[in-house]
Amino acid sequence: MEAKVPSSTSHYLRSSVPVIGVVIFFLFLALAYFAPAVFEGRELFQQDVAGASGNASDVYKHMEATGEGFSYWTNSLFGGMPMYQIAPSYPSVGVIRTIQDVLTLQWPFTLLPGYSWLLFAMLGGFYLFMRALRMERLPSVLGAIMWTFSSYFIILITAGHIWKLMTLCFIPPTIAGIIHTYRGRYLLGGAMTALFAALQILSNHVQMSYYFAFLIVFLLIGYFVEALRGKALRSFIIATCVTLFAGAIAIGINGSNLYHTYEYGQETIRGG
Repeated sequence: MEAKVPSSTSHYLRSSVPVIGVVIFFLFLALAYFAPAVFEGRELFQQDVAGASGNASDVYKHMEATGEGFSYWTNSLFGGMPMYQIAPSYPSVGVIRTIQDVLTLQWPFTLLPGYSWLLFAMLGGFYLFMRALRMERLPSVLGAIMWTFSSYFIILITAGHIWKLMTLCFIPPTIAGIIHTYRGRYLLGGAMTALFAALQILSNHVQMSYYFAFLIVFLLIGYFVEALRGKALRSFIIATCVTLFAGAIAIGINGSNLYHTYEYGQETIRGG
């Protein structure tokens, strides 16, 4: 009598159960940490957020006085500067922003109010990184918890450095995508690299992405040496092309904001 071979659908469903369990655990962990804000209505005072609200006051006053839309200029910072440098919003990033909201459980329903979604994104991103390193599920969960609740990231939330933290959220899964790519999983790795690099740049803290680029250079050097020793240069070249293409997609998606940042940098004396 032949043994019954399980269908691919049932196998997929069974293998998905632990993943769903991890997602639910991370969700409740993020909610539990922010319980005073989520369930008791308390608000966290954040210096940068309060400062940004004050800096944008002239824009809101202009809207109330004229009835016009959101102004693209403010006089409250650096002798005047474009508002799209402070709060960029372009129709071209509408799709990727919706994807971000879906991944962080903000759409179509807000399951993680306040800043709890940031912790969820940190947990999930580092979990993907650990799994890409072929770590078992439990060590991956523990590693994600230790990474997320390290003091620096919590301090960033307290200070209101939200864009920086959002960028840091998406760095580990971007590395995970690159790891998958150089292990021959070109479609999965390329898709992950393009998606999370795009989300990283969308977070609008280019300084963090710039530092991240140095890490990637050293990572690729390591893969090159490994390919040279293993006589696998063909695979290395394919993986590198996939990674570069994924990076080009991520940059292209955020092209409007990056170009305007470059254009503004040619004129401003800020930081000079």
